[in-house]
Amino acid sequence: MTIPADTQTDQDEITLDTLALRIAEELAHLTQLSQDVQDGLSGCITACPQDGAIVMQLQAIDRIGQGLADLGRLMAGLTGELPGDITLPTGTLRRDLRLRDLADRLVPQTREPASAPGRKTGDILWF
Repeated sequence: MTIPADTQTDQDEITLDTLALRIAEELAHLTQLSQDVQDGLSGCITACPQDGAIVMQLQAIDRIGQGLADLGRLMAGLTGELPGDITLPTGTLRRDLRLRDLADRLVPQTREPASAPGRKTGDILWF
């Protein structure tokens, strides 16, 4: 979902270290989602005869999860190294994010902390 440019002014700012921490948290959440997908698919193929190509595809999902985990650790580590006085305009950052819930978690329109990823309850939308 695209966020209209006029919903956020460039006058609001976020510190770089705060943004890095939120990105690290989001990467940790995506790592867990990747593991959940891998677990679900593994359960599906154990009921069928094993095909080497399918196992290799599952290994690719595992590689994605490992990459996300490494990037999350990198971002979390950078958080303590970044100066807290560097700020970025939130309007510009929000315009580059297409997923509204991701934008709200990383760069909320208010100064209140974003909710933890995946913590909201509600209806499940099946594709």
